[in-house]
Amino acid sequence: MKLLPEELKADLPGIGSNPEVSLRETRVHIKFHDPSNRWKWYILEYDGEDTFFGLVVSAAAAVAGQFTLTELEHLSPTGGQSDGRYIRRDLNFLPTTVGELMETEPGIGEILPEQHPLIILKLPEDE
Repeated sequence: MKLLPEELKADLPGIGSNPEVSLRETRVHIKFHDPSNRWKWYILEYDGEDTFFGLVVSAAAAVAGQFTLTELEHLSPTGGQSDGRYIRRDLNFLPTTVGELMETEPGIGEILPEQHPLIILKLPEDE
């Protein structure tokens, strides 16, 4: 099975296409996971070619940032050995918001701007 079929690519918003939507209200469209070590990649946006913007969650931490489809396709928990373990798309995942996802992934709350008042994601426009 292809990790990201063409029909799913077409439905993903472009990177930076919704600047007025808070991260908490941003839609999470797809979940990839590594069943052997509990890493998860939640897809929020896609550049249409190879780069995602999303959330990466492990047992120890959560981060928001960019990563590529190519990286996910080549990741293996055994350092590239072919033993049948690989990144998979969660076929049972239902799209949700980042805020709702926090209920099952509490580490995400630690990276939201509301939790870090010194982080400014949008600068005020010049007057």
